[in-house]
Amino acid sequence: MTSLRPSGWSPQGNYIEVAGVAHHVVELGKVFGRVEEQFIEDMPATLIRDPRNKYDPNAVEVRIRGALAGYLPREIAAEWSARLAEAEARGLTVRANAHVWYRWAHDERKPGAWVHLWMDDWPPPLPPLG
Repeated sequence: MTSLRPSGWSPQGNYIEVAGVAHHVVELGKVFGRVEEQFIEDMPATLIRDPRNKYDPNAVEVRIRGALAGYLPREIAAEWSARLAEAEARGLTVRANAHVWYRWAHDERKPGAWVHLWMDDWPPPLPPLG
């Protein structure tokens, strides 16, 4: 599969590549519109448990401006799902900074996107109770 990442850019540090983004390019198009190409750093992403997911009951959605961008990788989803359940029980929403590349293609190229989450704290600490 050909990489859709802009040339000369590679994630380093505490980046997590969001899984399944290719399946949600059309939904992301509703967020970004018909732009030839754009790269956005530090876009807020919301992490939401998806216990009814038919492929993984520990699935964690990554949403950008309400649109489903993909999921946390399965290898870390179980840990995150538990953390998010704790956060939800306390009325908290967990967010991360996302780096997003998006391309709407109207010619022979296919639309494409990739999303990486930047995490300083992995997993993020929850504030103390009380």
